[in-house]
Amino acid sequence: MNQTFTASPTLSLLVHYKYRNGIYNFRGTENALAAARAENPGRQVTKDPFDSKLILPGESWTLPNDTDVVDTRG
Repeated sequence: MNQTFTASPTLSLLVHYKYRNGIYNFRGTENALAAARAENPGRQVTKDPFDSKLILPGESWTLPNDTDVVDTRG
């Protein structure tokens, strides 16, 4: 079951998460990044250390399948 996050009525909530089969902190040129994405269809490939979702005040968001929470900040 996926975890659902709800921001308070007055504050936003920032959720950092990673896909379990993702490739993060990719080092290389933009062309190498594009090639890595093409070679790994269906996988998240990014230079970033994680993915982020900003949940606005009063809104809810459910973590996508096959992901783990890294950090939350409110």
